[in-house]
Amino acid sequence: MLYAVVARCPVFGGKVASFDATKAKAVPGVKTVVEISRGVAVVADNTWAAMQGRRALTVKWDEGANAGASKRNHQ
Repeated sequence: MLYAVVARCPVFGGKVASFDATKAKAVPGVKTVVEISRGVAVVADNTWAAMQGRRALTVKWDEGANAGASKRNHQ
């Protein structure tokens, strides 16, 4: 069995511009790193390795049309 952790854009509607999986793949237990429709998945032998691989992953996001949106102050 393999486990995956997904890195998703912090902005709704954003997508991956680019990513560097070098450090993530160096984590013991990480099998592969793949781009998916809503982010980047780190696939590993166990959840701990998948989480550590995700932390080591470098992703540049294209935040899209919502990049300038901010929280609104509702009074």
